[in-house]
Amino acid sequence: MIYKSMTTMTGLYIRRKVSSMGVENNAIKMIKLLRENKDRRMKMPEIAASLGVKTRVISNWKKTILSLGYDLRTYGGYDGGYELHEEYLSLTELNSIKEKLPPEIFEKIKRINERI
Repeated sequence: MIYKSMTTMTGLYIRRKVSSMGVENNAIKMIKLLRENKDRRMKMPEIAASLGVKTRVISNWKKTILSLGYDLRTYGGYDGGYELHEEYLSLTELNSIKEKLPPEIFEKIKRINERI
């Protein structure tokens, strides 16, 4: 579970639980968008506009994508942006390493691959 901290309009500081599944689903949308545009780097404002969100959430999604094991690279400068580097594992390859992974990690990878 992820906790989100915020200050209310009255100045009261609170923390609330936020479902990590929503963040993962949005990160998957970002992965799909980057895959569709794999021939070029996408800038943060362009990704945000395409997904209908503010630019500040893109960096949070980037952290989620990295935690899921994807190779998402960021480049600075005029030609900079986000770029997804992928090496695909076939189902056979994934099953061959199943014994070496904790069961919950294997199931998480399998669920994510099924959604993408």
